[in-house]
Amino acid sequence: MAITGEIAKSERSGTYIIRGQVPAEIFTILNTDPNILDKLVKTGKIVHLEVRIVSGDNVEIEVIDGKEYIPAAQ
Repeated sequence: MAITGEIAKSERSGTYIIRGQVPAEIFTILNTDPNILDKLVKTGKIVHLEVRIVSGDNVEIEVIDGKEYIPAAQ
């Protein structure tokens, strides 16, 4: 699934989300890598993502702005 939106982080839970513009929906990111995602949170940049839906609004990112997303082992 393709999503255009902004990566954000919940201050309370520390969960990373996508504030989707297209589609206009909030998605929870399951495969997080703070080293990559924190940079996007700080800039507030709108990115184009390719994701795999895991369940409901829970997704795993596969591509960010045309670059393969490979999270560090957790």
